[in-house]
Amino acid sequence: MTIKHIVYCWQMGEGLGHIVPLAKLVREMRAQGYQVTCALKETTHAPRLLGDIPGVRWLLAPRMVERENRIAKTLNLADVLHNNAGFSNAASLAKLLLAWQRMFAELKPDRVICDFSPTAKLAAVSMGLDVICIDSGFSCPPLPPDAEAPLPGFFPEHGADSAPLVVSEQRTLQLTNLALREIGASPLPAFSALFRGAVWYRNWAEFNHFGPHSHGRHLGQISGDTAGAPPVWPDNARPRVFAYLRPGHPHGVAVLKAALDLRFSVLAYLPGYSEAEVAQLRHHPLFRLSVTPLNLMQLPDNVEIGIWHSPTGAVPHCLSKGMRMIFLPKHPEQELACAAVHGAGLAAYVIKKKKIKDWRVVFEQVISWPRVASGGRWMPANVHDFAVKLLGERGDNG
Repeated sequence: MTIKHIVYCWQMGEGLGHIVPLAKLVREMRAQGYQVTCALKETTHAPRLLGDIPGVRWLLAPRMVERENRIAKTLNLADVLHNNAGFSNAASLAKLLLAWQRMFAELKPDRVICDFSPTAKLAAVSMGLDVICIDSGFSCPPLPPDAEAPLPGFFPEHGADSAPLVVSEQRTLQLTNLALREIGASPLPAFSALFRGAVWYRNWAEFNHFGPHSHGRHLGQISGDTAGAPPVWPDNARPRVFAYLRPGHPHGVAVLKAALDLRFSVLAYLPGYSEAEVAQLRHHPLFRLSVTPLNLMQLPDNVEIGIWHSPTGAVPHCLSKGMRMIFLPKHPEQELACAAVHGAGLAAYVIKKKKIKDWRVVFEQVISWPRVASGGRWMPANVHDFAVKLLGERGDNG
């Protein structure tokens, strides 16, 4: 099959960890002569990086409106799809699948690339389209040898008790198959069937959310120009902290206030925070708030600490600069990514949602760690080679 037109879908997830790889790969695909259309979760920041790539068309991806019967504590990917991808109501899911099918029917792609886009993948496979996935590790987990066994859960401490995972998957499977039957598509034999097929990981195997696996299919994280403003600190005489945080973690503002109290010079990009939330920081002489995205490739070598939500997208910048890491994970995907960083032997402080007794202890511990660079062990992905692999291998239905 000759591939000429690619539709690149991004349905779930947030932040530059998705947007930067998408933009880099799309640019490379265009350089290799392919027609590319992007179906995007959001059309605020992503088009900023895609806008200067000639010939790229971008569309807003179909998405659910209502979120019904949300599950308070998500145990596995079935619960994530229930809460965030429209898999909570069969009729609504059927409408979402039809919306994707109509988009694909109009665009007539030769290949569909799915980045955390389970509904897009389900719709494309149901149409017999050629589909391949790209993932950081979370949305395409390792498949169990037994198709009837559940996918790995988010809490390894629960041990071998798979019963809650099975219940969750069966609930989502039944609802999914009702939606598939409603649109005249074949039902799935098992929940894990939704995740079968070709996938390339934009991560290193050691940093996979569910532990190292499929080593030959992990090509490294993709980092690059984020097309933002140059980073400038308010006080060049003080040790520097950089922060890229969004609302949703109880200590997001507190960790920055603590850094200022300890006389660090702080540069922060805080998309989504209200003026009221950052008011206590804004007028501090050691704090600078950037209202526009910053070019992370221009972070200097003397940043002492980087504060992020997730290692995905952050680790390449930290390793390239020898930057110490503090993470504030907001949800299971980020928590699993942080655990993987610890498993890989990197020094990173993970601030969970429990109360912090003494912020001074946190920062003194982090700043005492040696600056650790990659040393050639975790090299960024070769984007040209990554694109060749995405387009050279036959996908589902290919």
